[in-house]
Amino acid sequence: MSDDIQRLSPPALEYLCRLAADPGAPTTLVLAGTGSTQALQRIPELASRILTRRHIRPPTPAQAQAVLPAFHLLWGKVPPQHIARADERCAHGNFRAFAQITAHVLDAVLTDPLAHSGSALVVAACRRLGGI
Repeated sequence: MSDDIQRLSPPALEYLCRLAADPGAPTTLVLAGTGSTQALQRIPELASRILTRRHIRPPTPAQAQAVLPAFHLLWGKVPPQHIARADERCAHGNFRAFAQITAHVLDAVLTDPLAHSGSALVVAACRRLGGI
């Protein structure tokens, strides 16, 4: 599995192509963000192996509220209105941003458990991402 293929160097893309060409290799899943098409076109042998392309739309606020508690237990304790606020002000439907918010919240709790509590943790994490 490869994530953010558009950020890989040409030698790394060529290596991925060689792995995909190996008949004994397992199925490869490539997750690619913006700019991935141009990156893949640099290695035609790899671009020709793409069997399926899927565009995954950002989650709606309701979907984010439903999915985030399954992503990390932390979100199960966050009121839905705070998840919606974090999405509106900071994440904008980007799951990677929610992962960064989660990491910042956990870091804040581990670093200084008494510094923030409740929704203030999410607000502080969003501030670190520049969203609030």
